[in-house]
Amino acid sequence: MNMKKGHKLMKLMQIILLIGCISFQLKSNAQSGLKSDTVSKLPDSIMQYITPLDYAFMMHEETSWLLKGFISTDPRYDDRLHLKVAFEKRITPVFTLNFSADNSSSDLFLWAPENDVFKLSMDTRWYYSQNKKVNQSKVARSMSDNYISLGLEYIHFYEYYPEHFDYDQNYFSINSKWGLQRRLLKHGIVDIGFKTGIVFGAQNYSTPSFTFNTYIDLGLALTKDKYTLDREKLCPVLRCYESQKYLLKTDFSQLINFSFLQKDIYFEISPKIAFEYKIGSSPFSLNTELGGGFMFYNHKNPSNQKGFTQSILHNEYKNWRIYIELESRWYYNLHRRILKGKSGNGLSASYIAIGGSYKYFKENWVPEGYYYPKAYVVGGWQRLFTKHLYFDIQLGFEQTFQTEYTQGGLDPRIKITLGYRF
Repeated sequence: MNMKKGHKLMKLMQIILLIGCISFQLKSNAQSGLKSDTVSKLPDSIMQYITPLDYAFMMHEETSWLLKGFISTDPRYDDRLHLKVAFEKRITPVFTLNFSADNSSSDLFLWAPENDVFKLSMDTRWYYSQNKKVNQSKVARSMSDNYISLGLEYIHFYEYYPEHFDYDQNYFSINSKWGLQRRLLKHGIVDIGFKTGIVFGAQNYSTPSFTFNTYIDLGLALTKDKYTLDREKLCPVLRCYESQKYLLKTDFSQLINFSFLQKDIYFEISPKIAFEYKIGSSPFSLNTELGGGFMFYNHKNPSNQKGFTQSILHNEYKNWRIYIELESRWYYNLHRRILKGKSGNGLSASYIAIGGSYKYFKENWVPEGYYYPKAYVVGGWQRLFTKHLYFDIQLGFEQTFQTEYTQGGLDPRIKITLGYRF
């Protein structure tokens, strides 16, 4: 019980940090088009050669270093919040060094998914197409580009459940990535791609291990820029005057995870889709999300597990799940954004939502399945950019109703989505 309270307290502290980061980002974006005495405006001689999208991605800025903070959630484990801090430094025209520290285990499955984890990593990134882009246009040597990387990681899992696990979790990993990193305006950043690696552990049963997964990091970035941003030139990207009657949305995060742990195999896929419909010309909408997932875990060596854990993992573990969410949104600042020319009468604004969800799980050790319903109240930030991309962040509280297999209670709710819209 004390552990559960500690997790709730940690989640509340992370929510407070997240609110501060979002407020800083929104304030910075609001001021990004203002002129100052120390920063100049991008000359028209350069501006005419770059696209509005390259301009929004800050590809016109020479970047020698970048300090990054990322926030993500893991929907597999009740949207646990993951934090990452990274520093990237250019060492040659097309190579950089990237150092990071984070608490995410979403790209590595070692049978302790609920344990807290601390991870340190270093990788070398090769921005393989940057020379060609610089030579053919007026873009600068930024860190908004596609890359291939090779890196090292140290992973440590803390043991919260010694009654089920009797081994330390210290691992080293050699990994490679194909990634797409983009700055968004002055302080936004996204890093998305595919990652594969070989993991070496302290125990023979998991040495070596192969992993493959998708990843997506959304957060804030700090560096020293030379130019201010002209908001009028950003409108084609920010869809300043576009009105939406509805949105059909998907989510990139946690789509595929795969691990081959010597004799153990782990696979999971978690697709989701959402549909949002605006009610007339009002600032209200209805948002419905449908998601599901399948997890397969073939476990051949349960000797390091005890009791209940050993009994359910002796052969294989399967999990099917499906959920539906329905919420009503009030975009309370939509009118102000329209007057300021930041958006049309659409669905790109801040909102307050009231909703509920119903989740159904079926596992091989509970063949009849189980469910738990929730109700929640959240504040959210949804922003559309380019013709097909969007992000949506929710913070608030949710009430889980008690069922035969679940305990009821009030918990913080955090949900971070970045994806494709049709």
